[in-house]
Amino acid sequence: MTYKKNNNQKYNKFSSNSNKSFQQFISQPIGFENSNVLEPVMNTDGLFKLANFVESNKTEVGFPEVTVIPDLLRSVGKFVNERKRMKYAHQEFEKKLKFISDGVDKQYHVAMSRIESDTEIKLAQIKGNLQQSIMNINRYYDTEIQRIASAYKLKIKEMDLYYKNLEAQRKEQNKRFDKMMKLAMIDRKKASKAISEAEQVCQFYQTKMYAGTISKKEMKFYMDLLRLRINGVTTIVNIIPMLASKIH
Repeated sequence: MTYKKNNNQKYNKFSSNSNKSFQQFISQPIGFENSNVLEPVMNTDGLFKLANFVESNKTEVGFPEVTVIPDLLRSVGKFVNERKRMKYAHQEFEKKLKFISDGVDKQYHVAMSRIESDTEIKLAQIKGNLQQSIMNINRYYDTEIQRIASAYKLKIKEMDLYYKNLEAQRKEQNKRFDKMMKLAMIDRKKASKAISEAEQVCQFYQTKMYAGTISKKEMKFYMDLLRLRINGVTTIVNIIPMLASKIH
């Protein structure tokens, strides 16, 4: 494709006037460079230099479409730089997030270790206190058992002594009762004999009294015999309560 001027001079699409010097563009690699991001990023310096070169020489180029190329190159460079910045910001965010996560994880492990240590110490203290309490209870229980056993043995001895004394008292009371019964039997025999003799004498004086031949002296003696008889009966009647009171 060619263009013509009035003087019919021919130009190709990259030709310029002979009286104007054409600025030579020194090409730079528009490739990819290694960076700290996850993948290679385009070198935008070459894009911006190419855009500046094309813009400065656009009047020397034979077609008008070349005027939009610098803006296009700059847009591509800005897009690449923005993408690089976003990737770098994302990488920094991930680093900070990892740093925070590591810090939180470390603090969590430290806190858990401290909690476990405090828990073990408290459990050890509780175990020690519990063992001490059990020992105190066992000691108190043993002491109480010994005290109760000693008191029981002492009480057994006291009861044995009491029953021995009671048995001795019972035997002594039996002896006294037997003695009193013997004395009572003797007294009863004496009283029975005296009453029998008094009955005979009374019967004799009673016959004389009915016959009217009794004297005053005999009457007085008869009355004394009656009183003796009555007193003798009363004495016999009172023997059993007296013996019962002596037994109790």
